[in-house]
Amino acid sequence: MELAKYFGPQGSISNKLLIIDYFNSVPPKDCIPYCDYFVQQAYSDQVGFLTQPSGFPPEKMIYCETFGVFYLDGGRLLDYARWEPEVGHKGGCGVFYLGRNYYSASGIPYNEFRQAIQIMNPSIKE
Repeated sequence: MELAKYFGPQGSISNKLLIIDYFNSVPPKDCIPYCDYFVQQAYSDQVGFLTQPSGFPPEKMIYCETFGVFYLDGGRLLDYARWEPEVGHKGGCGVFYLGRNYYSASGIPYNEFRQAIQIMNPSIKE
């Protein structure tokens, strides 16, 4: 992996992440040590429910929904925020076309995205 010489956990530029974004074909396992994260475009379970590819550390996995068509209600984003693998913790969840969730059906801008953040990283109540 030529990019891994410069980016990612083994790269010469230590503050630059190397992230692989994929839809249905899982990247080869030999790239795991060279990448910081793997982003699975899960898009409302189009590839089956969230799974951790065999051999991939759960903390390197990020599962994404699209707000291209699911901006009004968030699609499955809140399910992705709640879901955890059987062992360990996921790296997180995210969305494509986040700006469209400004127009959430709730009337609250970015409502579902804000809820997902709270599910994964609740506010500290003092």
